[in-house]
Amino acid sequence: MSEQMTLFSCAGAEVKYAVISECGRYRYELGRRWDHEGPLLEFIMLNPSTADANTDDPTIRRIAGSVKHPGFARVWGYGGIVVRNLYAYRATDPTELANAEDPIGPDNRDTLSHDVADCTIVAWGAHPAAVGWWAGYPYAWQRTVIERPALFCLGTNANGSPKHPLYVPADTTPKRWEPSNAG
Repeated sequence: MSEQMTLFSCAGAEVKYAVISECGRYRYELGRRWDHEGPLLEFIMLNPSTADANTDDPTIRRIAGSVKHPGFARVWGYGGIVVRNLYAYRATDPTELANAEDPIGPDNRDTLSHDVADCTIVAWGAHPAAVGWWAGYPYAWQRTVIERPALFCLGTNANGSPKHPLYVPADTTPKRWEPSNAG
């Protein structure tokens, strides 16, 4: 396991954290907890962008939101989110994944293998990198994602891949996801 930093931020009762590699190139997990008694919702997306323990990016604002502007998780009654990604490499443009030496990250397989939430939303979109990730791993490892007991998506793209939260209407509700055509 490589060196990691877990950074925390507390604003009132809300706890924010991020597990980031010591070099800063990889984010393995990001969490937001506003109701410590409520259920936890996991999102598995393509790759992390700029969000960390202190700052939300547009995707995190869409899925978590705030009291004034609730995101999907708050609207659906969850008490927090945990966000993980197929690739841990931090990039605002997913095409940068092709040029990264190790876009998955040295600790990402271990991170994804732990099911920590009450429900999981897969939402990596139709980017070609997602197809490469899915096709490039043995089924035994893919099972760490697809065998979670409550696996949902926000809809599917034409190729069967799960839609990304930024590209669905605000009133979208989760639907069961079948990984037979994972995209």
